[in-house]
Amino acid sequence: GAVLLWKSDQSPVDSDSSVVNSTPSVLPLAAEEIASITIHDPNRAELITRLQRSGAKNWIMTEPLKDLADLAAVQSLLSALCRDPSSELPPEWETSTAVELGLSPARITVEVVDHGGATWELKLGVADISGDYYAASYSGVAFLISKRAYDVIRRPANDWRDSTVIHDSNLIKRVKLTPPGGDPSLEMELRGRTWWLTSPAEYPLSEYGLTMLRRVLRARSYDLREDAATPSQSKLLREQGYRWEFHSKQEQQELFYYQRFVLNSLRPYPLPVSPEDFQFHQLSLEDLRSERLFDLLPDEVRSLRISAGSLETTFRRSRRGWQFSTGHETDKGDGNNLDRLTSMICALETKGLQDRPESPPTGSIVLSRSRQPLANNGLELLWWAGDGSSVLVASVDSDSAVPINRQMHRLAVSLAGH
Repeated sequence: GAVLLWKSDQSPVDSDSSVVNSTPSVLPLAAEEIASITIHDPNRAELITRLQRSGAKNWIMTEPLKDLADLAAVQSLLSALCRDPSSELPPEWETSTAVELGLSPARITVEVVDHGGATWELKLGVADISGDYYAASYSGVAFLISKRAYDVIRRPANDWRDSTVIHDSNLIKRVKLTPPGGDPSLEMELRGRTWWLTSPAEYPLSEYGLTMLRRVLRARSYDLREDAATPSQSKLLREQGYRWEFHSKQEQQELFYYQRFVLNSLRPYPLPVSPEDFQFHQLSLEDLRSERLFDLLPDEVRSLRISAGSLETTFRRSRRGWQFSTGHETDKGDGNNLDRLTSMICALETKGLQDRPESPPTGSIVLSRSRQPLANNGLELLWWAGDGSSVLVASVDSDSAVPINRQMHRLAVSLAGH
């Protein structure tokens, strides 16, 4: 459980004294106020583990070595110190001395420093008879913390390190991959929720290409080395390896991959990785090309305008479902049909591309990410319905069209007539 810590200007527990029983319900220190945490564990070879805040969200390890800290592990520690409740000492411990409770000397000592420089210290001792709780104290104030909190605090030093090889990969917006030997680079960019190849060609990534890129972004090392790369190792990785560049608003990082090892510019350690996570460079440009015709996802569509001849209707999507432009809600059937039509359009592929007809279109659809059906924040689709079975659709700025089935056409015409 979380524990109550008292400022360090109080006198420490005397090894011969009894410990005062207390049941603090909350730590008078918010997790956001903590600047650093130092864990002293004399039973471990590393003795000291020190974690330090780096910016608003990130943490680094500074002892026993310097590296990026695992944010999830640090959040668990902050929760154990600042959010979990604590428990009273059992009756049989009420007259126990600090020595008997394993608090003098402490089995583990946790030193917390806030942003103002004040120090808070927590001592951890022995387990109770059930093994589910451990004694804890500061300056004569004693209580129990849970085994879960105890295990979080005493995790091995290496387990505090971030095993991901790309830092904050969920914030990455641009990626560049340069093969060794000066071959042309591949450049990619996240636009909205879709990854695009932007050089040497420009098109949305295929599902397979996206899967392989995500494997790179989410890759983890299975063995966090403690020795920094030697100059010869660093030179080999940089000269013979594939060079990845990752850009976010907060930082830029470089990563070199060569024969199952990566070296990230944010940390000095060569890290072994699974080669299956770094197969992206084996994909051809055709492998990367998406078969999707449009860069729009169904749940991104917030408004839709359908025109068919003299008929035209505008719809908007709210939290409750689809509405007409007047604000009145559509019935369930029309709402389902709008969802079906939107999904069909967004799923259109480049198969069967042919020249766009020269005749005037017989209808149009605007799908938009905004509350107003604006083509510049989505797409405008034209269609041509002849006497035969074929219906062709094309983006308003495209010279090519693709065939669609009559069901999609009938759905659009029926909705335009509302």
